[in-house]
Amino acid sequence: MLEHNKGMKYVAMPSTVTLCLALALAVAIIISASSVQEPLKVVQAQVQQQQQQPPQETFFESAIRTANETSGNQGQQQQQQQDAVTDPALNADFVQQGQMSSQPVQLREGGQPHSAIILPIRDDKAIYSGIITHQASKPVDSIVLNLLNPGNRTAIPEQFGDLDDIVRLNGQLVSINEIGSGESGSMPFTGNAIGFISDEDDPFIVTYTLTAVPENARIVNDITSILGFNASSSSDQVEEEEIEED
Repeated sequence: MLEHNKGMKYVAMPSTVTLCLALALAVAIIISASSVQEPLKVVQAQVQQQQQQPPQETFFESAIRTANETSGNQGQQQQQQQDAVTDPALNADFVQQGQMSSQPVQLREGGQPHSAIILPIRDDKAIYSGIITHQASKPVDSIVLNLLNPGNRTAIPEQFGDLDDIVRLNGQLVSINEIGSGESGSMPFTGNAIGFISDEDDPFIVTYTLTAVPENARIVNDITSILGFNASSSSDQVEEEEIEED
């Protein structure tokens, strides 16, 4: 029995060694396969990363993109600056400098000249008094706008002269006063608004520097002579009609 058992053990030992060798070989194959797959995964990840990245810009594409971004930022800054602009403080001197392009404006029937209003009419209707120096790209007229508030609806007879320079602008009755003309000049001004206007329907650009102070004005109207003239004219018309009837 012992000899038989020893024989059995001797026979079983080769089977155990073979099994161990087989397991070792399998482990080696698995490790080898894993070592091969890892570089493949790295390469695949690099390829995917390159595919996801945008294509590299050329010099001209980069320059165009930079110019567009700069222009967009400047436009936003200019818009923000325009939105932040408010009327200068009342009764306080201020200095203003800049450049403005003209826009068409409807002042009279049959004409639509270009104008550039440097200081528009204020919300509080205050008067600007100061000096302005300008250089325009074309000959222009320097104008001051004054608000009119006659306080009644009395018609102004034609005998009192030409009233073509009194117009309604943005719902307000204003008088257009020309204080100078030419491509350049320096002049004092007083009024509700100051700007420039072209004789023809041509656009222009004006560069300017001004110093001024806004102040409230006392409104004083005296049109008694017009009332007397209208009353006298009505009386004369009645007398003429009576004479014609006789």
